[in-house]
Amino acid sequence: FSDYGKLSNKKLDEFIIDRQNASGKNSFKIYITSLFESNLLYQFANDETIISEVRQYFGINPVIKYISVWADQPNNQVKDNIYTQKFHRDPDDNKLIKIFMYLNKVEENNGPFTYIKGSHKNPWVNFSGDEYDINKIYEVYGKESIYRLTGNVGTIIFADTNGLHCGQKLKHGKRYLVTVAYCSDKPRIPIQYPILQ
Repeated sequence: FSDYGKLSNKKLDEFIIDRQNASGKNSFKIYITSLFESNLLYQFANDETIISEVRQYFGINPVIKYISVWADQPNNQVKDNIYTQKFHRDPDDNKLIKIFMYLNKVEENNGPFTYIKGSHKNPWVNFSGDEYDINKIYEVYGKESIYRLTGNVGTIIFADTNGLHCGQKLKHGKRYLVTVAYCSDKPRIPIQYPILQ
């Protein structure tokens, strides 16, 4: 993603601050998709190696639900984890794969993608609306089921996000990533256009 290398920290910081001011809140996630060339994002999302892996998992041809680029940062004004920093499942479709490509090095302290191994197999059982309770997660899946996926620039993660997952709360630094969601041609939550978000 050559575009990312051309973005100065100053330009990114200014863009993020503008977006925060526009929303009127201190958000930990800012969409920076508009800073990237759309052709590059579509090319990445339609890469045949990626598509073939998703096709094999689904057993059908996948459809791109959306493409976006995020800048995540610490939100120290909020004590607890919020929104997608809590374990959750994505309700978009029964067939749902998201890929995440890190655009910077992601370690324990700057928000690694975190997944509960095996939680995608029976996604709507064992919980009664209180999926965020970590003790319940330990009880059902065990402490050893938690995987925190750190990685270098260019690391690509494939995840069935019907399973329990979250982005860990950032302690310091930032996390930049591209995410693409793939689903069936008739997802539970309809595709909204444009797919670049």
